[in-house]
Amino acid sequence: MRVGILTFHCAHNYGAVLQCYALQEFLTKKGHDVNVIDYRPKVITEVYKWFKKERVIRKNLFAALKELMLLPWKKRRHDQFRNFINCKLNLVPVETITKKPFDVIIVGSDQVWNFNLTNGFDDYYWGNFSHPKSTLIISYAASMQDSWPDEMSIRIKRNLENFSQISVRETSLATKLTEVSGGRNIFQVVDPTLLLDREDWDALAKVPKVTKPYLLLYQVETQNEKAERIAKEMAKRKNLPIVRLSTLVSWETSYMVMSTSPEEFVGLFKNASFVVCSSFHGTVFSLIFNRPFVSVRMGVGKDNRMDNLLRQLGLTNHFVDFLNADYDYTYNSVSEGLNALKENSVDYIINVVK
Repeated sequence: MRVGILTFHCAHNYGAVLQCYALQEFLTKKGHDVNVIDYRPKVITEVYKWFKKERVIRKNLFAALKELMLLPWKKRRHDQFRNFINCKLNLVPVETITKKPFDVIIVGSDQVWNFNLTNGFDDYYWGNFSHPKSTLIISYAASMQDSWPDEMSIRIKRNLENFSQISVRETSLATKLTEVSGGRNIFQVVDPTLLLDREDWDALAKVPKVTKPYLLLYQVETQNEKAERIAKEMAKRKNLPIVRLSTLVSWETSYMVMSTSPEEFVGLFKNASFVVCSSFHGTVFSLIFNRPFVSVRMGVGKDNRMDNLLRQLGLTNHFVDFLNADYDYTYNSVSEGLNALKENSVDYIINVVK
């Protein structure tokens, strides 16, 4: 079948590009002709511009100089993501939806239904676009914010009618959308990154430039005091240096690996001696590579994604506010749990994309 993917593929965010790559590769391995539809809403691309003059033109001279010093690193990181997107993803123009129709268009994964990220309802991500009647539109592991105003529910229900089948990433969201849609069967599936085998990620990973054993601290954006404290305490226990990585390019959060590519990101998890993260995909790649880890509870909506996954695997003790034990685990039991989750998700796709 000819399959198109609509997701946040253009966001210069490790989880965003890797989940898109994973879904593409999984479907390709199943024998399908797969393309990523190159839809780039400004509300997404603007966030990841490497240069913005307002960041440099500031009243605070020190802040301006600091930003100027970061520009070469930001440009290099931007280029690394651009190369990954252009070389690893099978991109086709948005117009392909009508000019060379797909058999199936998959919306997701990622938070494509999050109004806060897309500045309201985005027609493409909600299936409101012109397409042949023969084209099925489904969602795979779509996600959104944890709550929304009651008046939004009517519009959500109407938009869900665009989809032949609906699957989301979180159990709590599946329950809410079942209620909103009037009882539709909403499937709960795993993030696409978990559809691929470890060997697939081994093949993509690049060996990090850090040669000695290290503790990897991965935070999506800002520096968090709790995560820092936990990382420092664990690093002291393990006698390991800390390698800090973040989607945000800054001296505080990623000074050793500021221009890390998606391939190097995977390699940093693969080779870490211990991982501390406040990120869903940080948790996922720790599990994929069987790394000892803790995921830090942030007290915000994103906690649900990590809590849901770790609860399903019986690893809730790895979701922490402070350190307790050493956080080793039996990988065989976790691997079996991941395979069981993956099996249900594979069944969902195979039953739709035939």
